[in-house]
Formats: sequence, C-alpha cells, structure tokens
Amino acid sequence: MTAQTLFFTDRPIGGLATYIGGSEDKGSIDYRYKEMIFNCPCIIPSDIIPGLVQYGIWPGFSLWIFDLAKEYLMKVGNVFILTEVCLGYPIPPHKLMPEVVLDLKGSNTGEWPPSLLDTLPDERTEKNYRLEKDTGDFIGYTPSKKEPFLEWFVKYRLINTGTP
Repeated sequence: MTAQTLFFTDRPIGGLATYIGGSEDKGSIDYRYKEMIFNCPCIIPSDIIPGLVQYGIWPGFSLWIFDLAKEYLMKVGNVFILTEVCLGYPIPPHKLMPEVVLDLKGSNTGEWPPSLLDTLPDERTEKNYRLEKDTGDFIGYTPSKKEPFLEWFVKYRLINTGTP
C-alpha cells in the first residue's frame, strides 16, 4: 500500500511556491516549495473536502509541509488541512474522518510540531482505520513519540497561534 499526503486550503497557494510544470488543460499543475514537490489536480473545489483547494505531495510526505502551512497561514488564507490516504483503499467521506488541531507555534524547520508529539503515546499500538462498513479491514499501527507520522484518514487542521 502506498501513502499519499493531501493538503487542502481555502485559497490557492499562489506565490508561496514555484511553478515547475503542468497545466490545467493537462489536469495537474506541479509546484516546488523548498525541497518539497506537490501538485494541484485542478479539481477546484476539492471532491474530497468540498469547498477547499486540493494538493498532493509526491512522493509521500515531507516535513516541509509544516513550513508551507506556517507561511500560508501568515500570508494567504485561514484554512490548512492535512490528511494521509492510502492509494487503492476507498477514501472515506471527510465527515467520517476525525479532526485533530495542530498548533504550529514553536515548530522548527525539519521537525514534527511539538503539538503533535505531545499527543502521541510512547509506544505504537495496532488500530483498525476502517471508517465505513462496506470496506475491507484496514489495520495499521498508530504513530508514537519515537516514530511520529500522520495517521491514516485523520484530518489535521493546522493553525499557528505564534507570532510571525
């Protein structure tokens, strides 16, 4: 199974990232932010979280997403949501996904936000991530302080109560 990190904003990223290719006509626009590559599949608004602009980090995940979120929240818009999905497994409706608020205050470049680490257990545990009845079981491990990551099918709403 392959993970895909998606993020959603209330406004387009705009000038925060560098355009590196693609077009709306071809169905995807590619961007670079620092060392992170992501794209916008030209589905505006998103069909996963209606009313928001959808982007996907490829491949997988990058800790630069937290820097982008801080900059976005300071300069562009008010909504920044991250979620981790599994390609090949049905994506449950966003209303079924639990939401966790992560404050980026005090976060450092290249590190997980303290607000995430503070909520994680010391050891990982097994969890069934299936959110809908008629889908197959989806068993995986939760993150831990030693092995932090984004959980499957959880909406992480990023905020920044720190000063710029």
